[in-house]
Amino acid sequence: MSNSYFWRLYTGAKIDYVEENQGVLFGYEIKWGKGRIRAPKSWSETYKADVQLLNSENYLDFIK
Repeated sequence: MSNSYFWRLYTGAKIDYVEENQGVLFGYEIKWGKGRIRAPKSWSETYKADVQLLNSENYLDFIK
């Protein structure tokens, strides 16, 4: 079972959706279209976790 979170700093840096599964964090940015994303530096440095893009082309794979 996973825990779900939203991550945001006062500076405005954010991750739209975060899942924690057995102590490992997975970050997701949610956009409708194609786009490039980059994990906020503070996220990468603190949690050593990647961020993936969820969009209109791959969300069905994510929810299965």
